[in-house]
Amino acid sequence: MANAAYSLLLWVSIVLSGFSFTAQAEETSPLKIIALTDFKPFIWCEQDVAEGIDVELVEELFGRLELDYQIECVPWKRALHYIKSGTADVLLTAYKNAEREVFATYPKAPLHRTVFSVFVRKGEGFKLDSVADLEGKRISVPAGFSINPEFDAAKQRGDFTAYETNTLAGGFQMLLSGRVDGYVNERHVGLYALYEMGISNEIMPLKNPLHQPRPAYMVFSKKSPLNQRLLIDAVNGTLQAMWNEGTVLEITDNFTSRLLPIAISE
Repeated sequence: MANAAYSLLLWVSIVLSGFSFTAQAEETSPLKIIALTDFKPFIWCEQDVAEGIDVELVEELFGRLELDYQIECVPWKRALHYIKSGTADVLLTAYKNAEREVFATYPKAPLHRTVFSVFVRKGEGFKLDSVADLEGKRISVPAGFSINPEFDAAKQRGDFTAYETNTLAGGFQMLLSGRVDGYVNERHVGLYALYEMGISNEIMPLKNPLHQPRPAYMVFSKKSPLNQRLLIDAVNGTLQAMWNEGTVLEITDNFTSRLLPIAISE
């Protein structure tokens, strides 16, 4: 009997929480979501319209929550500034680290998982078992990105010469011209860009990535005027359900299947 009573109370609390969240959502302006301008296939903008894996995941997530939103694509450093200042409510997407947790709240479940690779000119690859293998090399990296603690520390120490670039095209052009020995970016993002640029036969990622698959999260500004607890609770439950049901992988597979024509073997 006690268990039955507890179950009933739990169900009532969940229902009431849902009503409260829905009521709040109806009374507020649409969520302001910011994202990278060019992070294909996860997210990008065409004529101010956001597209990609993350966009479809967000559409499914907030559709289930019956919550309105709008997406604006901006450069990465500006996106972080918007979240720090509360100019935007949500960022798509970011890795979790202590520095960002000061101004951002992370859901329990990630939106997607990624790996960063070192891209090289075909025929000019090198062994990559650890970040130590980059010592003495010239490496181009996306401006403002945190790759992983080991890579970031090696970059800070100057173990390799780092050149920051603001665009994928810029990074690959530096590589093609011979100005750098490698260009670091997310593996699927880089492959997609190479395919679109028509240079898949000239550049390839090294076989070993810089880290194991890493969770990337949609993050919420702590300065947002939204009710953080209700929103995060709602997102946590719904996003985890999407992972459990296989919805996240299904949406991701629909996009990554476009990468099949790309030759990625060494």
